[in-house]
Amino acid sequence: MTLIICSNQEKDATAENQKQSVYNAWSFRNPLSSTMTIPANSQVALQSCKLNVDGRMVIGNNNNKFYTYFGDKLNQDGTTSPQQEDSTSAPVLINLIGDSEKSFLELSPADASNQFRDVVRNRTFHPNQKNLFTCNVARNASGLEFNGYDFTFKQNTTIENKVPPNNDFENFYSNVRGTSPFSYTGGQFKRTLGDDTNYYTSAISLNRPLSLVNGSFVVNVSGAKANANASGVEWSVGLARYATTTEFISKDVNFEPEYFDDEGGDDLDFDTIIDNFVDFGIARNSQNELVVYQSSFDANLQKLVTEEVNYWENASSVFASLSARANWSTNASHYTKVSFKPNGEDMEIQLYNSSTSAYQSLVKYNGGGDSDSYFKPINQACWCLHPVLQVGTSTTNPLTNLSSTLHIEQFSSPTNIDDTYDPKKLGKGGWFEYMNLQNSTNQCFELESRKWNQQIINTRVYKTTNASGGVDYKDVMVLQQNDIYKPSHTANAGVLLGYNQAIVDTPNSGDDTNSVKYTSAFTPSLQASLALFVRLNNFTQTTMNAFTGNQSKIIAHLPRFDNGQDTGRLYFEPNNPVFIDLNNSNPIQINEFDISFNYINEQYAQVLTGQSIVSLLIRDKPK
Repeated sequence: MTLIICSNQEKDATAENQKQSVYNAWSFRNPLSSTMTIPANSQVALQSCKLNVDGRMVIGNNNNKFYTYFGDKLNQDGTTSPQQEDSTSAPVLINLIGDSEKSFLELSPADASNQFRDVVRNRTFHPNQKNLFTCNVARNASGLEFNGYDFTFKQNTTIENKVPPNNDFENFYSNVRGTSPFSYTGGQFKRTLGDDTNYYTSAISLNRPLSLVNGSFVVNVSGAKANANASGVEWSVGLARYATTTEFISKDVNFEPEYFDDEGGDDLDFDTIIDNFVDFGIARNSQNELVVYQSSFDANLQKLVTEEVNYWENASSVFASLSARANWSTNASHYTKVSFKPNGEDMEIQLYNSSTSAYQSLVKYNGGGDSDSYFKPINQACWCLHPVLQVGTSTTNPLTNLSSTLHIEQFSSPTNIDDTYDPKKLGKGGWFEYMNLQNSTNQCFELESRKWNQQIINTRVYKTTNASGGVDYKDVMVLQQNDIYKPSHTANAGVLLGYNQAIVDTPNSGDDTNSVKYTSAFTPSLQASLALFVRLNNFTQTTMNAFTGNQSKIIAHLPRFDNGQDTGRLYFEPNNPVFIDLNNSNPIQINEFDISFNYINEQYAQVLTGQSIVSLLIRDKPK
């Protein structure tokens, strides 16, 4: 029997992680000054090993998931309102490993806080919260002792006018596939292609989302840069999420949620503008009437459909005295601009009166009125709203007024939105866009089928702003599976983040403001919670790692350490070494020993530092 002693370095005093080195604590090689002969039919076993675990936490499948939620704070008794079906929001899954290709992450507290910040920001979908979440290491009064983490959820109410840049609009719907029958420069949207086969054009800008507090989307419909209304053509101005589902209807291309039915809902008397998908819209139809409409849920069809908003029945409307739609040629002839004004969940439309030089409300939330007289609440499926412009032709003579224009004067976006925003990329847009890109909109459908999105039975009291001017929602952390916030399956990160409860909904500071902070309830353990394995990489033994389904070079499992510690200097010696055949019918010539430590998935255990020692036993196979 032969004893072989291997080590990555001379002593612990030089304990530094030597990355990109053959002398790492978790992976090292010991070359021999002369070749060693291993006799035929030999076996190898681990005699003992000594390690240094550096106190970094290990994030893996056992502790890497939790959910964030931004909406109504739900009642945890499970019955008293509000419950999930009352809410306009849904939990969002956070995977703390993020986009890493590794199955495990080994992080110091400081590195972990940065990782937590980045992954939560990539799954933050409300436009006024994007890029604002922070996570910092919490320490004791001396500033030295690790006490956990401070999680801070923020809202931004500061806006900037971000009128879409030149050539920013892209085809949203056209009955001429592959063409762009419009131009867009300096805020002016112009219909440029017109004949008897192309009566309309529709386009969307994806540059930035609209701020849901203090925001405004203003479009001139009549004036020096806009003549659509004066030309008597059909037009529509709207706001919509970006849906990547493409439906082919004859030769048409339509972009809409897969659960939207463009043939259901109300007849809005459009001749040359198709009733394509927008969340909120205002238009001039073929009868020269002012039409307000939205996409809401039809319980019979189990689809989103286009439904009209009866603004003349809204007590706040400038046209509350009418009994039906206003007419652009008579009642509304002096209105030259339309303005969308979101306020939390409430979407208001105002009209600019050129005679009085003032805006007047056309439709807004009115809790005392019929729910079909105002818009649905702005909900998580349509938090990120983009401008949609549509221009048709004259209904009496389609070949006239072919170059009608609309002009965007104002589009307010939160200042926290950066250049990485892109609803076509995973995690860079809104929640619906994120789910849709993964072909997983079932949760979006569940959200939008709730009663507040069914026009006639909507009784929701809309959330507007809090005392600080932000949306009056609550930030909640869902750390374990529960029956209140759903979905919450696989949530398991509570202990890692310093909590032992499933739902964390009472902040340590900042409640009802735009900067809410949660602090770990206890200090998370930094001990390595995952078992380690020893590999002898350059010998001829073969073991089977059934977890990965592949052959392996593992020779021993280090489940626990004999000194009762989990971090620092650790020593392991099996009571009964397990000898593994080298499968060598002939002698083997060895000029180095290649040792590594790994987790069950064969990933290096980089929580090791300083000096690692491995003692091997080699013997003849018993006869």
